[in-house]
Amino acid sequence: MNKMQNTGEFEAFRNAHRKKTGTILIVDDEDSYRKMISRILEQSGFQTLEAATTQEAMGFFKSCVIDVCLLDINMPGQSGDKFLKAVKHSYPDVAFIMSTGLGDVDMAARCQDLGAEDYLLKPFEGARLLIILNNVLERRRLAQDNKFYRTQMERKLKEQEEKLRHSHNLLVQQEKLAAIGQLAAGVAHEINNPLGFISSNLNTLQRYTGRISDFINRVLASDFLSPEQRLELQTLQTSMKIPAMLEDLPELVAETLDGTERINKIVQSLKSFSRMDDDRSQPVQVNDCLERAITVVWNEIKYVATVDKDLQDLPTIQGYPQQLSQAFMNLLVNAAHAITADGIIQVATAVVDENIQVVIKDNGCGIAAEHLPKIFDPFFTTKEAGKGTGLGMSITNDIIFKHGGTIDVHSVLQQGTTFTLSLPLTPRNSEHV
Repeated sequence: MNKMQNTGEFEAFRNAHRKKTGTILIVDDEDSYRKMISRILEQSGFQTLEAATTQEAMGFFKSCVIDVCLLDINMPGQSGDKFLKAVKHSYPDVAFIMSTGLGDVDMAARCQDLGAEDYLLKPFEGARLLIILNNVLERRRLAQDNKFYRTQMERKLKEQEEKLRHSHNLLVQQEKLAAIGQLAAGVAHEINNPLGFISSNLNTLQRYTGRISDFINRVLASDFLSPEQRLELQTLQTSMKIPAMLEDLPELVAETLDGTERINKIVQSLKSFSRMDDDRSQPVQVNDCLERAITVVWNEIKYVATVDKDLQDLPTIQGYPQQLSQAFMNLLVNAAHAITADGIIQVATAVVDENIQVVIKDNGCGIAAEHLPKIFDPFFTTKEAGKGTGLGMSITNDIIFKHGGTIDVHSVLQQGTTFTLSLPLTPRNSEHV
Protein backbone atom coordinates (compact mmCIF):
# COMPACT_ATOMS: atom_id res chain seq x y z
CA MET A 1 0.00 0.00 0.00
CA ASN A 2 2.76 2.47 0.98
CA LYS A 3 4.70 1.77 -2.20
CA MET A 4 1.63 2.40 -4.32
CA GLN A 5 0.84 5.63 -2.48
CA ASN A 6 4.32 6.94 -3.20
CA THR A 7 3.91 6.58 -6.95
CA GLY A 8 2.74 9.44 -9.13
CA GLU A 9 0.30 7.07 -10.79
CA PHE A 10 -1.56 6.39 -7.55
CA GLU A 11 -1.50 10.05 -6.47
CA ALA A 12 -3.16 11.01 -9.76
CA PHE A 13 -5.78 8.32 -9.14
CA ARG A 14 -6.46 9.59 -5.61
CA ASN A 15 -6.77 13.18 -6.79
CA ALA A 16 -9.24 12.14 -9.44
CA HIS A 17 -11.42 9.85 -7.30
CA ARG A 18 -11.07 10.69 -3.60
CA LYS A 19 -13.38 13.70 -3.41
CA LYS A 20 -15.00 14.69 -0.13
CA THR A 21 -18.25 15.43 -1.95
CA GLY A 22 -19.99 14.10 -5.00
CA THR A 23 -22.95 14.55 -7.31
CA ILE A 24 -26.18 13.14 -5.88
CA LEU A 25 -29.24 12.47 -8.04
CA ILE A 26 -32.47 12.63 -6.01
CA VAL A 27 -35.27 10.66 -7.68
CA ASP A 28 -38.67 11.18 -5.94
CA ASP A 29 -42.14 12.19 -7.13
CA GLU A 30 -42.71 14.47 -4.12
CA ASP A 31 -41.42 17.93 -4.96
CA SER A 32 -41.17 19.14 -1.33
CA TYR A 33 -39.21 16.03 -0.33
CA ARG A 34 -36.73 16.52 -3.17
CA LYS A 35 -36.24 20.18 -2.26
CA MET A 36 -35.65 19.37 1.39
CA ILE A 37 -33.11 16.65 0.65
CA SER A 38 -31.38 18.83 -1.92
CA ARG A 39 -31.02 21.69 0.57
CA ILE A 40 -29.55 19.41 3.26
CA LEU A 41 -27.01 17.94 0.84
CA GLU A 42 -25.97 21.23 -0.72
CA GLN A 43 -25.38 22.73 2.73
CA SER A 44 -22.97 19.80 3.32
CA GLY A 45 -21.05 20.53 0.12
CA PHE A 46 -22.68 18.04 -2.27
CA GLN A 47 -23.93 18.87 -5.74
CA THR A 48 -27.49 17.72 -6.40
CA LEU A 49 -29.71 16.88 -9.34
CA GLU A 50 -33.49 16.34 -9.05
CA ALA A 51 -35.77 14.06 -11.05
CA ALA A 52 -39.54 13.64 -10.55
CA THR A 53 -39.75 10.51 -12.75
CA THR A 54 -37.51 7.61 -13.69
CA GLN A 55 -37.59 8.83 -17.31
CA GLU A 56 -36.17 12.18 -16.21
CA ALA A 57 -33.62 10.35 -14.07
CA MET A 58 -32.47 8.33 -17.08
CA GLY A 59 -31.75 11.59 -18.89
CA PHE A 60 -29.39 12.62 -16.10
CA PHE A 61 -27.70 9.20 -16.18
CA LYS A 62 -26.98 9.67 -19.88
CA SER A 63 -25.76 13.28 -19.65
CA CYS A 64 -24.07 13.63 -16.23
CA VAL A 65 -21.52 11.93 -14.01
CA ILE A 66 -23.44 10.70 -10.97
CA ASP A 67 -21.86 9.36 -7.80
CA VAL A 68 -24.97 8.39 -5.83
CA CYS A 69 -28.61 8.01 -6.76
CA LEU A 70 -31.10 8.48 -3.87
CA LEU A 71 -34.05 6.58 -5.33
CA ASP A 72 -37.61 6.30 -3.99
CA ILE A 73 -39.08 2.82 -4.38
CA ASN A 74 -42.69 3.97 -4.80
CA MET A 75 -42.39 5.90 -8.07
CA PRO A 76 -45.31 6.40 -10.49
CA GLY A 77 -45.04 4.43 -13.70
CA GLN A 78 -41.78 2.47 -13.39
CA SER A 79 -41.11 1.61 -9.75
CA GLY A 80 -37.76 2.33 -8.12
CA ASP A 81 -36.76 -1.32 -7.84
CA LYS A 82 -37.47 -1.94 -11.54
CA PHE A 83 -35.52 1.18 -12.49
CA LEU A 84 -32.60 -0.02 -10.34
CA LYS A 85 -32.63 -3.40 -12.05
CA ALA A 86 -32.74 -1.74 -15.48
CA VAL A 87 -29.84 0.73 -15.04
CA LYS A 88 -27.46 -0.94 -12.55
CA HIS A 89 -25.74 -3.08 -15.18
CA SER A 90 -25.12 -0.10 -17.48
CA TYR A 91 -23.91 2.20 -14.68
CA PRO A 92 -22.04 -0.05 -12.21
CA ASP A 93 -20.04 2.82 -10.68
CA VAL A 94 -23.16 4.64 -9.44
CA ALA A 95 -24.15 3.84 -5.85
CA PHE A 96 -27.89 3.50 -5.13
CA ILE A 97 -29.57 4.34 -1.81
CA MET A 98 -33.22 3.37 -1.72
CA SER A 99 -35.77 5.42 0.27
CA THR A 100 -39.08 3.93 1.35
CA GLY A 101 -41.92 4.09 3.89
CA LEU A 102 -42.15 1.74 6.86
CA GLY A 103 -44.36 -0.71 4.99
CA ASP A 104 -41.65 -1.34 2.33
CA VAL A 105 -38.74 -2.51 4.49
CA ASP A 106 -38.72 -5.94 2.86
CA MET A 107 -38.74 -4.36 -0.58
CA ALA A 108 -35.78 -2.15 0.39
CA ALA A 109 -33.86 -5.22 1.54
CA ARG A 110 -34.62 -6.95 -1.77
CA CYS A 111 -33.29 -3.87 -3.57
CA GLN A 112 -29.96 -4.46 -1.86
CA ASP A 113 -29.91 -7.87 -3.51
CA LEU A 114 -30.33 -6.03 -6.83
CA GLY A 115 -27.26 -3.90 -6.13
CA ALA A 116 -28.39 -1.06 -3.86
CA GLU A 117 -25.78 0.03 -1.31
CA ASP A 118 -28.21 0.92 1.52
CA TYR A 119 -31.71 2.21 2.26
CA LEU A 120 -33.46 4.88 4.32
CA LEU A 121 -36.83 4.63 6.00
CA LYS A 122 -39.04 7.68 5.65
CA PRO A 123 -39.24 9.95 7.51
CA PHE A 124 -35.54 10.32 8.37
CA GLU A 125 -33.33 13.00 9.87
CA GLY A 126 -30.76 14.88 7.81
CA ALA A 127 -27.95 13.59 10.02
CA ARG A 128 -28.98 10.00 9.32
CA LEU A 129 -28.96 10.71 5.58
CA LEU A 130 -25.47 12.24 5.72
CA ILE A 131 -24.06 9.32 7.74
CA ILE A 132 -25.40 6.74 5.29
CA LEU A 133 -24.34 8.83 2.29
CA ASN A 134 -20.78 9.30 3.56
CA ASN A 135 -20.53 5.60 4.42
CA VAL A 136 -21.70 4.67 0.93
CA LEU A 137 -19.25 7.07 -0.71
CA GLU A 138 -16.40 5.79 1.41
CA ARG A 139 -17.21 2.19 0.49
CA ARG A 140 -17.33 3.16 -3.18
CA ARG A 141 -14.00 4.91 -2.92
CA LEU A 142 -12.45 1.93 -1.17
CA ALA A 143 -13.86 -0.30 -3.89
CA GLN A 144 -12.34 1.99 -6.54
CA ASP A 145 -8.99 1.85 -4.76
CA ASN A 146 -9.20 -1.91 -4.62
CA LYS A 147 -10.11 -2.09 -8.29
CA PHE A 148 -7.19 0.19 -9.13
CA TYR A 149 -4.75 -1.92 -7.08
CA ARG A 150 -6.09 -5.13 -8.58
CA THR A 151 -5.76 -3.76 -12.11
CA GLN A 152 -2.20 -2.59 -11.42
CA MET A 153 -1.20 -5.89 -9.87
CA GLU A 154 -2.74 -7.87 -12.72
CA ARG A 155 -0.86 -5.71 -15.21
CA LYS A 156 2.42 -6.15 -13.35
CA LEU A 157 1.77 -9.88 -13.03
CA LYS A 158 1.21 -10.15 -16.77
CA GLU A 159 4.42 -8.20 -17.38
CA GLN A 160 6.35 -10.54 -15.10
CA GLU A 161 4.79 -13.59 -16.75
CA GLU A 162 5.80 -12.22 -20.14
CA LYS A 163 9.35 -11.59 -18.93
CA LEU A 164 9.51 -15.11 -17.50
CA ARG A 165 8.24 -16.55 -20.78
CA HIS A 166 10.84 -14.58 -22.70
CA SER A 167 13.57 -15.66 -20.28
CA HIS A 168 12.52 -19.30 -20.58
CA ASN A 169 12.48 -19.16 -24.38
CA LEU A 170 15.83 -17.39 -24.34
CA LEU A 171 17.33 -20.10 -22.14
CA VAL A 172 15.98 -22.79 -24.46
CA GLN A 173 17.46 -20.98 -27.43
CA GLN A 174 20.79 -20.55 -25.65
CA GLU A 175 20.85 -24.27 -24.91
CA LYS A 176 20.29 -24.95 -28.61
CA LEU A 177 23.06 -22.52 -29.55
CA ALA A 178 25.39 -24.13 -27.03
CA ALA A 179 24.63 -27.57 -28.49
CA ILE A 180 25.27 -26.26 -32.01
CA GLY A 181 28.52 -24.72 -30.79
CA GLN A 182 29.66 -28.03 -29.34
CA LEU A 183 28.70 -29.80 -32.57
CA ALA A 184 30.59 -27.22 -34.64
CA ALA A 185 33.67 -27.63 -32.45
CA GLY A 186 33.48 -31.41 -32.85
CA VAL A 187 33.04 -31.21 -36.61
CA ALA A 188 35.89 -28.73 -36.88
CA HIS A 189 38.14 -31.05 -34.89
CA GLU A 190 37.22 -34.06 -37.04
CA ILE A 191 37.86 -32.09 -40.24
CA ASN A 192 41.09 -30.63 -38.97
CA ASN A 193 42.90 -33.96 -38.58
CA PRO A 194 42.44 -35.35 -42.12
CA LEU A 195 42.92 -31.85 -43.48
CA GLY A 196 46.39 -31.86 -41.95
CA PHE A 197 47.22 -35.12 -43.75
CA ILE A 198 45.91 -33.79 -47.06
CA SER A 199 47.81 -30.55 -46.79
CA SER A 200 51.03 -32.27 -45.81
CA ASN A 201 50.72 -34.84 -48.61
CA LEU A 202 49.98 -32.16 -51.19
CA ASN A 203 53.12 -30.27 -50.21
CA THR A 204 55.10 -33.49 -50.55
CA LEU A 205 53.46 -34.18 -53.93
CA GLN A 206 54.41 -30.69 -55.07
CA ARG A 207 58.05 -31.40 -54.30
CA TYR A 208 57.89 -34.86 -55.92
CA THR A 209 56.36 -33.41 -59.07
CA GLY A 210 59.27 -31.04 -59.47
CA ARG A 211 61.78 -33.81 -58.98
CA ILE A 212 60.03 -36.17 -61.42
CA SER A 213 59.88 -33.44 -64.07
CA ASP A 214 63.59 -32.68 -63.58
CA PHE A 215 64.45 -36.40 -63.77
CA ILE A 216 62.55 -36.91 -67.03
CA ASN A 217 64.22 -33.89 -68.61
CA ARG A 218 67.64 -35.10 -67.55
CA VAL A 219 67.01 -38.63 -68.86
CA LEU A 220 65.93 -37.30 -72.25
CA ALA A 221 69.00 -35.11 -72.46
CA SER A 222 71.38 -37.87 -71.28
CA ASP A 223 74.23 -39.18 -73.50
CA PHE A 224 73.48 -42.72 -72.34
CA LEU A 225 70.59 -43.01 -74.78
CA SER A 226 71.06 -43.77 -78.43
CA PRO A 227 69.35 -41.46 -80.91
CA GLU A 228 66.76 -44.16 -81.55
CA GLN A 229 66.02 -44.67 -77.85
CA ARG A 230 65.77 -40.92 -77.26
CA LEU A 231 63.35 -40.56 -80.18
CA GLU A 232 61.28 -43.48 -78.92
CA LEU A 233 61.04 -41.97 -75.42
CA GLN A 234 60.17 -38.53 -76.79
CA THR A 235 57.46 -40.07 -78.99
CA LEU A 236 56.07 -42.02 -76.01
CA GLN A 237 56.25 -38.89 -73.83
CA THR A 238 54.30 -36.89 -76.40
CA SER A 239 51.68 -39.61 -76.98
CA MET A 240 51.06 -39.88 -73.23
CA LYS A 241 50.92 -36.06 -72.92
CA ILE A 242 53.57 -36.12 -70.24
CA PRO A 243 54.76 -32.54 -70.91
CA ALA A 244 51.22 -31.18 -70.55
CA MET A 245 50.73 -33.15 -67.33
CA LEU A 246 54.00 -31.91 -65.87
CA GLU A 247 53.01 -28.37 -66.81
CA ASP A 248 49.54 -28.70 -65.20
CA LEU A 249 50.58 -30.57 -62.07
CA PRO A 250 52.14 -27.60 -60.19
CA GLU A 251 49.08 -25.46 -60.87
CA LEU A 252 46.69 -28.26 -59.84
CA VAL A 253 48.60 -28.87 -56.63
CA ALA A 254 48.78 -25.12 -55.90
CA GLU A 255 45.02 -24.73 -56.41
CA THR A 256 44.35 -27.73 -54.17
CA LEU A 257 46.63 -26.33 -51.49
CA ASP A 258 44.77 -23.03 -51.72
CA GLY A 259 41.51 -24.95 -51.23
CA THR A 260 42.86 -26.74 -48.18
CA GLU A 261 44.02 -23.40 -46.77
CA ARG A 262 40.51 -22.01 -47.22
CA ILE A 263 39.07 -25.07 -45.49
CA ASN A 264 41.59 -24.64 -42.70
CA LYS A 265 40.56 -20.98 -42.31
CA ILE A 266 36.90 -22.00 -42.05
CA VAL A 267 37.72 -24.69 -39.51
CA GLN A 268 39.77 -22.30 -37.39
CA SER A 269 36.97 -19.71 -37.53
CA LEU A 270 34.45 -22.35 -36.47
CA LYS A 271 36.67 -23.45 -33.60
CA SER A 272 37.19 -19.86 -32.51
CA PHE A 273 33.50 -19.00 -32.81
CA SER A 274 32.32 -22.09 -30.92
CA ARG A 275 34.85 -21.65 -28.12
CA MET A 276 33.31 -20.34 -24.89
CA ASP A 277 34.36 -16.82 -23.90
CA ASP A 278 36.48 -16.41 -20.81
CA ASP A 279 34.68 -14.71 -17.94
CA ARG A 280 37.35 -12.05 -18.02
CA SER A 281 37.79 -9.56 -20.84
CA GLN A 282 40.85 -9.75 -23.04
CA PRO A 283 42.51 -7.70 -25.77
CA VAL A 284 40.36 -7.83 -28.90
CA GLN A 285 41.15 -6.94 -32.47
CA VAL A 286 37.78 -5.96 -33.96
CA ASN A 287 38.89 -6.52 -37.56
CA ASP A 288 39.79 -10.13 -36.74
CA CYS A 289 36.33 -10.66 -35.21
CA LEU A 290 34.74 -9.30 -38.39
CA GLU A 291 36.87 -11.50 -40.62
CA ARG A 292 35.94 -14.60 -38.62
CA ALA A 293 32.26 -13.68 -38.75
CA ILE A 294 32.37 -13.21 -42.52
CA THR A 295 34.09 -16.58 -42.93
CA VAL A 296 31.54 -18.42 -40.78
CA VAL A 297 28.47 -16.95 -42.55
CA TRP A 298 29.94 -16.83 -46.04
CA ASN A 299 27.64 -19.60 -47.21
CA GLU A 300 24.66 -17.34 -46.36
CA ILE A 301 26.16 -14.42 -48.28
CA LYS A 302 27.91 -15.76 -51.36
CA TYR A 303 24.77 -16.62 -53.35
CA VAL A 304 23.08 -13.24 -52.92
CA ALA A 305 25.77 -10.61 -52.41
CA THR A 306 29.39 -9.60 -52.53
CA VAL A 307 31.20 -8.16 -49.50
CA ASP A 308 33.00 -4.85 -49.91
CA LYS A 309 35.47 -4.46 -47.03
CA ASP A 310 37.17 -1.24 -45.91
CA LEU A 311 38.89 -2.19 -42.66
CA GLN A 312 41.20 0.47 -41.27
CA ASP A 313 44.05 -0.24 -38.86
CA LEU A 314 42.54 -0.36 -35.37
CA PRO A 315 43.92 -0.43 -31.86
CA THR A 316 42.95 -3.34 -29.64
CA ILE A 317 40.19 -2.92 -27.08
CA GLN A 318 39.19 -4.91 -24.02
CA GLY A 319 36.25 -7.24 -24.62
CA TYR A 320 34.97 -10.69 -25.49
CA PRO A 321 36.04 -11.74 -29.01
CA GLN A 322 33.61 -14.63 -29.46
CA GLN A 323 30.67 -12.47 -28.43
CA LEU A 324 31.68 -9.66 -30.79
CA SER A 325 32.04 -12.19 -33.62
CA GLN A 326 28.53 -13.43 -32.85
CA ALA A 327 27.16 -9.86 -32.92
CA PHE A 328 28.79 -9.20 -36.31
CA MET A 329 27.59 -12.56 -37.60
CA ASN A 330 23.98 -11.75 -36.65
CA LEU A 331 24.13 -8.44 -38.52
CA LEU A 332 25.73 -10.03 -41.59
CA VAL A 333 23.14 -12.82 -41.72
CA ASN A 334 20.33 -10.28 -41.45
CA ALA A 335 21.90 -8.29 -44.29
CA ALA A 336 22.10 -11.42 -46.46
CA HIS A 337 18.48 -12.33 -45.69
CA ALA A 338 17.38 -8.84 -46.76
CA ILE A 339 18.89 -9.32 -50.24
CA THR A 340 17.42 -11.49 -52.98
CA ALA A 341 20.25 -11.37 -55.55
CA ASP A 342 23.19 -9.30 -56.82
CA GLY A 343 23.46 -7.36 -53.58
CA ILE A 344 26.33 -5.58 -51.89
CA ILE A 345 27.20 -5.72 -48.21
CA GLN A 346 29.64 -3.02 -47.18
CA VAL A 347 31.71 -3.54 -44.05
CA ALA A 348 33.87 -0.69 -42.79
CA THR A 349 35.83 0.09 -39.62
CA ALA A 350 37.53 3.24 -38.39
CA VAL A 351 38.42 5.15 -35.24
CA VAL A 352 35.96 8.01 -34.66
CA ASP A 353 35.93 10.24 -31.55
CA GLU A 354 37.61 7.80 -29.14
CA ASN A 355 35.45 4.95 -30.43
CA ILE A 356 35.91 2.12 -32.87
CA GLN A 357 33.12 2.51 -35.41
CA VAL A 358 31.86 -0.53 -37.31
CA VAL A 359 29.46 0.05 -40.20
CA ILE A 360 27.57 -2.82 -41.84
CA LYS A 361 25.45 -1.64 -44.76
CA ASP A 362 23.33 -3.54 -47.26
CA ASN A 363 21.22 -2.60 -50.27
CA GLY A 364 18.43 -5.01 -49.41
CA CYS A 365 14.70 -4.60 -48.81
CA GLY A 366 15.02 -2.28 -45.78
CA ILE A 367 13.01 -2.17 -42.55
CA ALA A 368 9.58 -0.56 -42.24
CA ALA A 369 9.50 2.56 -40.04
CA GLU A 370 6.92 1.02 -37.68
CA HIS A 371 9.21 -1.98 -37.07
CA LEU A 372 12.40 -0.03 -36.29
CA PRO A 373 11.55 0.62 -32.60
CA LYS A 374 10.98 -3.13 -32.08
CA ILE A 375 13.97 -4.72 -33.83
CA PHE A 376 15.94 -5.14 -30.59
CA ASP A 377 12.98 -6.66 -28.70
CA PRO A 378 13.41 -10.37 -27.88
CA PHE A 379 11.55 -12.69 -30.29
CA PHE A 380 10.49 -9.87 -32.63
CA THR A 381 11.02 -10.87 -36.26
CA THR A 382 9.54 -10.10 -39.66
CA LYS A 383 11.22 -13.08 -41.30
CA GLU A 384 9.28 -16.02 -42.59
CA ALA A 385 8.93 -19.13 -40.43
CA GLY A 386 12.14 -21.13 -40.14
CA LYS A 387 14.40 -18.22 -41.10
CA GLY A 388 14.87 -16.60 -37.72
CA THR A 389 14.17 -16.85 -34.00
CA GLY A 390 13.79 -13.14 -33.28
CA LEU A 391 16.73 -13.31 -30.84
CA GLY A 392 19.64 -12.27 -33.07
CA MET A 393 19.21 -8.51 -32.82
CA SER A 394 18.36 -8.67 -29.11
CA ILE A 395 21.53 -10.67 -28.42
CA THR A 396 23.57 -8.30 -30.61
CA ASN A 397 22.25 -5.29 -28.71
CA ASP A 398 23.08 -6.93 -25.37
CA ILE A 399 26.62 -7.76 -26.51
CA ILE A 400 27.35 -4.23 -27.73
CA PHE A 401 25.86 -2.75 -24.53
CA LYS A 402 28.03 -5.12 -22.48
CA HIS A 403 31.05 -3.57 -24.22
CA GLY A 404 29.83 -0.07 -23.33
CA GLY A 405 28.87 0.61 -26.93
CA THR A 406 25.85 1.73 -28.91
CA ILE A 407 24.01 0.66 -32.07
CA ASP A 408 22.37 3.11 -34.46
CA VAL A 409 20.22 1.96 -37.36
CA HIS A 410 19.04 3.79 -40.46
CA SER A 411 16.81 2.07 -42.98
CA VAL A 412 14.81 2.97 -46.07
CA LEU A 413 12.39 0.51 -47.64
CA GLN A 414 13.65 -0.95 -50.94
CA GLN A 415 16.98 0.87 -50.52
CA GLY A 416 18.72 -0.86 -47.64
CA THR A 417 19.79 -0.72 -44.02
CA THR A 418 22.87 0.64 -42.25
CA PHE A 419 23.92 -0.45 -38.77
CA THR A 420 26.54 1.73 -37.08
CA LEU A 421 28.22 0.25 -34.01
CA SER A 422 30.37 2.34 -31.68
CA LEU A 423 32.73 0.58 -29.27
CA PRO A 424 34.70 2.73 -26.81
CA LEU A 425 38.47 2.44 -26.92
CA THR A 426 38.42 2.27 -23.12
CA PRO A 427 35.56 1.01 -20.91
CA ARG A 428 33.27 3.88 -19.91
CA ASN A 429 32.37 2.46 -16.47
CA SER A 430 32.68 -0.62 -14.34
CA GLU A 431 29.40 -2.06 -15.55
CA HIS A 432 30.88 -2.76 -18.96
CA VAL A 433 33.67 -5.24 -19.72
